Amino acid sequence: MLKQLAANLEQLDLAHDHLMLGDANNARFALMLTDNAIEITLHHIAELQAGSNRSWHRDKEFKYERELADALGRNFEPKVKFARLMGHFSQEVSETILTAHGYRNEVYHIGVKHEELLPALSRFYFSVACDVLATLKSVGIGWGSNLKIPERAKKYFPNHDKRFMPGSWEEYRAGCSLLASKVSGSDDALRAHLASHMDRVITEKDEFIKYLQGGYPRDKRPTREQIVIDCQAWPVTFSEAGKAFLRSNPPSGKSVHSYVQWIGEHYPLQYRNDPIPSWRKRLQGVRGEKNSHKALRKYQMFMDETSAVRGWIDEATSALDAHVEEEIERMRGN
Repeated sequence: MLKQLAANLEQLDLAHDHLMLGDANNARFALMLTDNAIEITLHHIAELQAGSNRSWHRDKEFKYERELADALGRNFEPKVKFARLMGHFSQEVSETILTAHGYRNEVYHIGVKHEELLPALSRFYFSVACDVLATLKSVGIGWGSNLKIPERAKKYFPNHDKRFMPGSWEEYRAGCSLLASKVSGSDDALRAHLASHMDRVITEKDEFIKYLQGGYPRDKRPTREQIVIDCQAWPVTFSEAGKAFLRSNPPSGKSVHSYVQWIGEHYPLQYRNDPIPSWRKRLQGVRGEKNSHKALRKYQMFMDETSAVRGWIDEATSALDAHVEEEIERMRGN
């Protein structure tokens, strides 16, 4: 177990070095290192419980047998769920861990940069991880004489040169607490950053809707509500769900335009009103939240729930840009 504890400190120490550089790329490395320490530890928690369950002195059935089996698999979420059920952290901390892990997967596997959010999120997740890893329930701290404390972790274990028990739980927890103290204030910074980024996202979509309105002659300019409906109706029409809806509710017209109009009028679209006012109310909820875990949850729910329609507004804006460029070239005679 001491080997795992030392490895945790080694990864957290390296993650801290990257965090201190302040840029998004180093924040990405810090996020991956922090998340890796969490994931390995959560899996180890499950392994320890499985070993305990196999013990000859077990006298009653384990309450979370199914959850334990899931936690021993490859997926991350069951590991978080099992550790929460075993009392290692709260529900809101588990939600933060899952959210941060989602970002880690996107920046590592998909290539999404998240440059606006990564520095603040990585610092906060680092702080959360230090607290989570520091409060692990004590178990045996076995150590083999042929094992060595990793170089980066030696600073946290004053007796690292000893051949027998070169470290203790107390030293490990002190190391976690020391690292956490080096990013103090990360929760306040995260809340401010979430609100700021959410504000920019909403303001941008507000401006895009205004721009899309301006693409029509003044005497035929649609309402903002109609712009939002049109932004949804076009992609929905060509989706599998939209095609199925058209088959079950066939419109009288047979043109693409009539299909899109029918979808806009009859399909249960996510938004039939201008979403900006309701989005700004949600922004105030994030801005006024004093609990950083809850602020992150509110922010992430907004980003997830509005992702599709925001993307469709972007696509419509890009299409109008292309049309404007074509008209300019046509007027130039090109």
